[in-house]
Amino acid sequence: MTEEQNAGTKEQKPGEGSPSEDALPNPVPPETEEASRAPKDAEKPEEKVVFEIMETKTKPGSVCEYKVSVPWEEFDKRLAKTVKDLKKTVVIEGFRKGKAPDRLIKIRYRKEMKQDILNEIAPNVVTQILEKEGKTNSADPVLIDSKVEEEKALEFSIDVETFPQLEIGKSDYTGMDITVKKAKITDDTVKNTLESIQKNNAVYQPKEEGCVEEEDGLVLHISVTDEQGIDVKDLRKKDEFIQYPKAILPKEVWSELVGKEKGSTIEVEVPREEKNIKGEVISVKDKWKVDIVEIKKSVLPELDDEFARDVGKFDSLEDLKKKIQSDLVEHEETKAKQAAYDAILEKIVEKRPFEAPASLVEYYQRGLIRNDLEQFKQWGIPPQQIIREEEKYLDKKKKDAVLSVKTMLLLREIIKAEKMEVSDEELNAEIGKLAEKEGRKALAVRAKLEAEKKLESFRDSLISEKVKNFLMEKNNIQYEEVE
Repeated sequence: MTEEQNAGTKEQKPGEGSPSEDALPNPVPPETEEASRAPKDAEKPEEKVVFEIMETKTKPGSVCEYKVSVPWEEFDKRLAKTVKDLKKTVVIEGFRKGKAPDRLIKIRYRKEMKQDILNEIAPNVVTQILEKEGKTNSADPVLIDSKVEEEKALEFSIDVETFPQLEIGKSDYTGMDITVKKAKITDDTVKNTLESIQKNNAVYQPKEEGCVEEEDGLVLHISVTDEQGIDVKDLRKKDEFIQYPKAILPKEVWSELVGKEKGSTIEVEVPREEKNIKGEVISVKDKWKVDIVEIKKSVLPELDDEFARDVGKFDSLEDLKKKIQSDLVEHEETKAKQAAYDAILEKIVEKRPFEAPASLVEYYQRGLIRNDLEQFKQWGIPPQQIIREEEKYLDKKKKDAVLSVKTMLLLREIIKAEKMEVSDEELNAEIGKLAEKEGRKALAVRAKLEAEKKLESFRDSLISEKVKNFLMEKNNIQYEEVE
């Protein structure tokens, strides 16, 4: 590899060139700025570079590597102009400003000038290639190799990631048979839900005698050190009340706590996986030390009319049960419909296999991970306690991201094929519904969306709902009730 490698184009960083966060749920990703922005002023078009494609390689992640040759005259012409421009400003010892010999400038600034010229030539060549092949890049091209020799053709290799060219027909997304299981809401289902509400409203009272049992809450001091004896600060807790320790603590810790009395201290090793400096996944053990400060017994309230009034201002326990019944039915119907839609999308993806652009997959993967971390934070649980096997977790999130990207790109094609759009009248009607729901004026809601630059995102969300309803109507969905 030569000194000019990676000199031509901006290297793609994770998430760069991808849709904005607001557009994440949107099946219609914004085009690149270059594709969507028309020049305001008529500028002189850039002169096209003469080039020849020597070799083409297809790579994973919707990436194509092009090995390109450019005549020496093209490089030499730009080199002469660069030297001329540079000569006006550089100061070299022993020469007055603007008087340094061209040969000396070429020697002194050889590397920098070659990089600048590659920065001009490579994007010009990529633009021509994409225009000729009818493709759109989904990330910035990455120069992976270059070779510059005096009086010889310039050679460089460049990776270009593009949106896949998809051909999708009506039979690919309509007329499919989909069967989805839907939970049957029984008296036992209502009873179990009522008992869960009862447990959530339990009162915890100090348990002065006896040992830790299954339903007890615990007040704990927790300290954790790694194999080098370094304190894991995120896991350190003092006087922390944990309502459901079995669900929150590592199973190795919980199993040691069961049967212990107030004032007891346990020490236990908890295995987990991490990467070493070589990037290898290794198994390590953290040392947990837990002091039982207090044991609290769960005292359940009576299931009567007074309980119903306390939890939801219902007139009677029977009214609460009816509400639970209707909520569960509605929840299962919504859940089953979403499962049916997901099944439709998975079938469409199966029918039209293609490589998902790597940068979009990485962008979506990071979004999924970020959502998880925010959820863990809301729960007050350090990620280490839930994500025990990092490699498996990341692999799962990558698979989810691949499916999301493929789904998004295919939905975009369906929207184009069906000529779906949201008119201004439909947009205003939905803003009116949102305003009514929030108890505000429609103009105020629209002004807020515009001020936050979310109006088009709102329009896109309506298109998403429109294509979802279309696919649900145009496919044969059967719901199978199960206990």
